[in-house]
Amino acid sequence: MPEDKEPSGLFTVISFVSLIAFEKQMAYMAMTQPLRRMTMSEQALSERPPTETEVRQASEAARALATALTPEGLPFSVNKNGDRIEVDLPPALGQLVLDVLTHVGRGEMVTFVPYGAELTTKEAADLLNVSRPFLVSLLNEGRIAHHKVGSHRRIRACDLLDFRAQRDAERSAAMRDLQRLGQEFEKD
Repeated sequence: MPEDKEPSGLFTVISFVSLIAFEKQMAYMAMTQPLRRMTMSEQALSERPPTETEVRQASEAARALATALTPEGLPFSVNKNGDRIEVDLPPALGQLVLDVLTHVGRGEMVTFVPYGAELTTKEAADLLNVSRPFLVSLLNEGRIAHHKVGSHRRIRACDLLDFRAQRDAERSAAMRDLQRLGQEFEKD
């Protein structure tokens, strides 16, 4: 047997033994330590509404930062280990921070979706505020671009956002037409 193969085999045995020891330790811990539920504040804000404290703190932070936002950006300072760090965000990022704080300050859940992300049908339905079966019918009709990964459908966030913008524009146009018809009806 060549010498360069021996350490690999030895590494495999050590890894296997380590895995067994890890599994036994986890099993022991599961039996001896009671399960601890995550508190509400330990969960991400995309999975739960903000607490009253988070709502209050976000509102206060949004008010303070809103006064600091200028066309040049959002300057603020952060204290880290007793050191003061100056941060200057460009205007678009400053507005994004304010938008997040404003939503949390209203008690709303917040989820970030990167523009190039691929979403599951549940995530896409949640983003459109429709049921999953209704979203699947839109996919089957070809109204929203998607592809399959195995038997699962995936929707690119940019395609979903394009559909939402088009849907919202159509709804606005329909509302304007209804208003115009209502005004014409009142004249007659």
